[in-house]
Amino acid sequence: MASNPRTIDPALGLHGLAQRLDAPPGAARFSFQLRHIRERCEEVVACLPELVEQTRRQAPRRRRDYHLDRTSHPRSPRGAEARWEHAMWQKWGPNGRGTYLPTCPHLQAYQVPLKRPGEESRWGKVDLLGVSPEFLPVVNELKQPESNENVLRMLTEMAAYGIAVQEAWPTLRCEWEPAMRARFGDAVRVPEHLERVSVIGVAPTAFWARHLGWPGSDGTRRVPDEAWPCVCALVAAFREYHLDISFAVVEGTAEGQALLPTVTGARRLKLCGEGRGGAVPSP
Repeated sequence: MASNPRTIDPALGLHGLAQRLDAPPGAARFSFQLRHIRERCEEVVACLPELVEQTRRQAPRRRRDYHLDRTSHPRSPRGAEARWEHAMWQKWGPNGRGTYLPTCPHLQAYQVPLKRPGEESRWGKVDLLGVSPEFLPVVNELKQPESNENVLRMLTEMAAYGIAVQEAWPTLRCEWEPAMRARFGDAVRVPEHLERVSVIGVAPTAFWARHLGWPGSDGTRRVPDEAWPCVCALVAAFREYHLDISFAVVEGTAEGQALLPTVTGARRLKLCGEGRGGAVPSP
């Protein structure tokens, strides 16, 4: 168990932790500081049943208009993260070519809204919503190259939005299935219930170099070695809640703030398991 005093208020849910919402009076505020990442990760694992339940209760429930066709509902990309989203969607979206990742060959939309218009909520939008080989939605949480948000915060956001998409499925499905048929053919059918959700944490090479301590990085944001077993334990724990977590590197270059990055490819990043025992892979 964590050696520091408990700082989690499970009533906030995973999304509340990810957004670092204010804790109630008298309670400590949850922190994602690198020097405490192992202890905070252990706390999340210990409180996970309550956190997941509260996340489900607080998940936004939009009734329609998920903007799954970004060709008809474009958004001007502002900021580095938005430019990477747009560039990835152009490469692997409905008008793109090639395969993004084996578990998510295609991207369908970016900045997908989940809350109702005008709803007061701290929930944002799904960065990128991909398509699995079974034509099911895949949540992609994207970080821009210079982001200081570490892997634990990324994980809590990934899980929160995976749960939110699962909770939204009864209404999202009504727009998702027609979108899949329009893109992949009339024979596409999707299930009435979304039993599991695939969630991918993706970022450009520069982000992972800083956070994983790859050669050439300054190491200032590197996740401590002793934290990785607990991070991997959390990834495994999410599987018990029907969330299949994975990570990926998107490769490309960004030449100017007014230009979209040039995206050249993507590959899976094996951070946990698969014979690595939680070891951090090299580039």
